[in-house]
Amino acid sequence: MYTGTSVTPDRPRKNEGFGFLPCCPACFDMRRGPECNHCVPPRPGGSCITTEEECGYNKDACISAKFLTKPFSHFRRCIKMTDCELLQLNGFINTHCCNTDNCN
Repeated sequence: MYTGTSVTPDRPRKNEGFGFLPCCPACFDMRRGPECNHCVPPRPGGSCITTEEECGYNKDACISAKFLTKPFSHFRRCIKMTDCELLQLNGFINTHCCNTDNCN
């Protein structure tokens, strides 16, 4: 007697056991950003000690910036390249954007 359902041998369905992969490709993105010089004065125009920092998630560039108007400050650190490029459009900040280790 036919019941309207078919019986097939047990076999894995397509992507069975790996269904999370298409949902989470960023979970496996192990790329790291560059290592940058880091120096951010505690107050504008102040001094700072340069250290190195490894850029984390979403920070793919280094920046070196000098403010050309008062309080004539500066900084060096990791940044997102698109944010660095936006700062380059500001005529009151001299910026250098790069993406290799300690390029700033």
